[in-house]
Amino acid sequence: MVSPPSGTLRTWLRCQQWRWTLRRAGITSVAGSVLLLGLCLLHIPELPRWQWGLLDGLLLVVVAWAAWLGSSPERLLPRIAQRDYALAEALRTELELASAPTGTDLHEQFRKRHRQQLEVTLQNSENRFFPRWHLPWLIVVAVQGALVLFLLHGAPNFRQLDALVFAPPKIPQTYRLLFPAYLNRPPEVFPKPPDSLAVPQGSRLEITLLTTPPHGDASGFSDAAEFRPLRWQEVSGRWSASLTLENSGSLRLDWRVQNVAIQVHPDEAPLLVVTWPRLPHIFDRSTLPVDLLAEDDHGLEQIVLHYRIASSGRPYREIVQSFEDRFQNHQELFEWSLSGSALQAGDNVTAWVEASDKDTLHGPHVTRSGEFQFVVESQREFHKSLLRRLRMVSRLLRELVNALDLRDLPDTEAEEERILGILVDLEADAPHDPLLSEQFRGFIGELRRQLHHYQRQRQQVAPKT
Repeated sequence: MVSPPSGTLRTWLRCQQWRWTLRRAGITSVAGSVLLLGLCLLHIPELPRWQWGLLDGLLLVVVAWAAWLGSSPERLLPRIAQRDYALAEALRTELELASAPTGTDLHEQFRKRHRQQLEVTLQNSENRFFPRWHLPWLIVVAVQGALVLFLLHGAPNFRQLDALVFAPPKIPQTYRLLFPAYLNRPPEVFPKPPDSLAVPQGSRLEITLLTTPPHGDASGFSDAAEFRPLRWQEVSGRWSASLTLENSGSLRLDWRVQNVAIQVHPDEAPLLVVTWPRLPHIFDRSTLPVDLLAEDDHGLEQIVLHYRIASSGRPYREIVQSFEDRFQNHQELFEWSLSGSALQAGDNVTAWVEASDKDTLHGPHVTRSGEFQFVVESQREFHKSLLRRLRMVSRLLRELVNALDLRDLPDTEAEEERILGILVDLEADAPHDPLLSEQFRGFIGELRRQLHHYQRQRQQVAPKT
């Protein structure tokens, strides 16, 4: 750097003073901005965003005002004297010589020689006495940018002073989650608990510490009804505590400064859908197709068919399906053979289906289907009745045909309607009679053709008569 002329030495000193002032103001702004940003993140105190912005603007105004008050060359010399007293005296002498009136040649030579010596000294001392001022202001810009961003979009709440200031003690620990036996599920082991857990009802959480629990530990589990502190027990140099989870709640672990949200899912009853057959006749030798669909969240145990006879009131049961492994859903078309049951012809029966799960801890849970009511008919009697009606229709048709041959034609329309009604019933009942042969099934159609033939012949003969 070239030493300034004596007439501009005060201006040069003022520029150096501004560099020093800017650096000092930058450092002060960094400290204030970081403090303000920390308080804003911690929400201490709780203030609206516009008030935080007002405090930030006030901080910058105070820093600028303080920097303006301290910007004078006279304030720079004492700071330089603290580090190099000789340089400070040389600068002060140069200021005095510059302000003095023009003197003799000897005086001017002394002034010139003094200025040259001061120039050499300043060239060797500038970087040491006038440090850089850019870095503090770069930090100020970064911190102020973060502060403005938080004020515009909302600052996160980091007022967890215990977690920020006090680090949790490093305690060797293990966690094991045991599930109810009916789930047939292996335990889960993890070194540290997650922030949330979803477990079946009746699960057991075991916590093991390899060192003594911290003094004054108030860890425990709280639900909607009560707070249960952890009960520590020492076994073989280890400390353990267990907790049976029956309701949802929060587990507080003081030595970890952590709250674990635990969601307990109770075992649900099975879902059961039963579709009963729609048959016009149910015989004592019938086989009823029953469509079954059962589902459970953990596993099915049994599907049982129950029925009760109204006359005796005695209940009966048949096992439809029993599950050894973990089956969560089952669908089947169950063939219920009435011939192998205790049902007899004439019984008024009420039937239903029940599905149970494998919950041996709080259950088992049982789901019952809707009831199905029917009356058991005798298949043999039904077959005999059908044959009797066939014989009767055949006899009545022969009588009508004989009358037609004799040309003795009384009014037979009522008789024809009666025969037609019996034939309609026979056609409806014949498919449900497994004992009826194919020849007899075809004979019903032959009887209907004979009836139609008789009606056509009667219409032809009736006018002549």
